[in-house]
Amino acid sequence: MSTRLSLDNAKKVAERTTDATICLIGQWLDYYWNEDGVTLNGAIDRYSLHSLNLTHPLHEETEKVKFDNDNERFIYQNQAEVGEASEELPKIADALMIVRHLMLSVTKGHSSYNCTFVHIIEKLSHNLYMAETAMNGQPCSMSSYTYTGSYPDHKFGVALEAIKLLTVVQQKYKVLLEKQRDEEEIH
Repeated sequence: MSTRLSLDNAKKVAERTTDATICLIGQWLDYYWNEDGVTLNGAIDRYSLHSLNLTHPLHEETEKVKFDNDNERFIYQNQAEVGEASEELPKIADALMIVRHLMLSVTKGHSSYNCTFVHIIEKLSHNLYMAETAMNGQPCSMSSYTYTGSYPDHKFGVALEAIKLLTVVQQKYKVLLEKQRDEEEIH
């Protein structure tokens, strides 16, 4: 289904775009929440009692991603088994489409759209392209989704979900690459 090169490239893109998204959200918090002095960890704490409850194929996995304030990194805990590429890649693509669609929906027209959120949407689109490339043109479509309408700040909630999703996607690519290397060694 996928080549090692396409998976490796997809993993590298996921790593870089996760870091870039974290940086963009940090800058957004500095600029738009500067009077509160809110950091990424502070914003996560502020909304810790709320849940976006965004449904997508990797939702259960994104719930396992936590922010480690000491290292200022997102950590994917209690990782689930990773299936075959033919199962995982369509789920990755679908989840990326959903998060990208919701981000576009909740941020379009906001004053920070052009300086922050359009770039995060581009990062999600790039990751989607890489997943589709790894799928070798296998058709994929976005499933329907729901989310909590009463989340206090949807822009932050969806951006946080994007970071968590990209963290999960990185790990899935890593495991898929390891599986592919193991298969190649057997043959």
